[in-house]
Amino acid sequence: MADRAWRAGYQMSLLAALEENIAHAYTPDFLYYEDATFQVVSPENLLEETDLTALRNKLDLLCSALARWNVPTCSGYLENLLCQISKAILDTLRASPEWAESCAATKPRVNYLTNLLTDGLHSLMEAVEEAENAPPEDNFMNAQMELHKLCIETDAEYLENDWADFLSFAAGCPDTDSLSMQAILTLPVSILTEVPAQVLDALPETLLCLLRFLLSEAAWPMSFTYNDTVFRWIVSGNDAA
Repeated sequence: MADRAWRAGYQMSLLAALEENIAHAYTPDFLYYEDATFQVVSPENLLEETDLTALRNKLDLLCSALARWNVPTCSGYLENLLCQISKAILDTLRASPEWAESCAATKPRVNYLTNLLTDGLHSLMEAVEEAENAPPEDNFMNAQMELHKLCIETDAEYLENDWADFLSFAAGCPDTDSLSMQAILTLPVSILTEVPAQVLDALPETLLCLLRFLLSEAAWPMSFTYNDTVFRWIVSGNDAA
């Protein structure tokens, strides 16, 4: 009887996971099994994981799954995951008691990143009255320069102009999706360098693991799928050897 109940639970878990997997249009490689339960390793599933060992196992599975997936679909998955990691980091930082101690330039940066994650660059550009009248490739380079300013500017008063210029140049760019992901990857790095150390120390281990994932993608895209050193650093941090 116990064996029959276990088998029924196993089958129900598998069917539910397969249904979710199909809804996401994932391959079977994204199915994760532990303790008689199947899960789909979606971005949402990774962010909801609170057990560090389980998260490491899921990232190991993800590494293999993405390495075998087609490039366009893989890119879409990663963009979704990176956006959700950025949002989770922002939510955790703002909920911290030490958040009020952040420097004056940090909070505008957080607001700009929040707007990007919430509304998307395309929607934000709709408020631009007139795009820069320059060749698209020049606008792209200038937008990147403004993004760099947004990451390093220490005077909060100048940040508003930098943000407006960034949107103006972005409105004349041929590849706003790429520009948007650059901003979503680089702004969190800038923000994290400015928050009090005790805020970072208080982040959950699972979120720190996902933060290292984001940092690796910002510095060396897709390297976790083929570089063991990068992957070990993601899952173990300073303990990687």
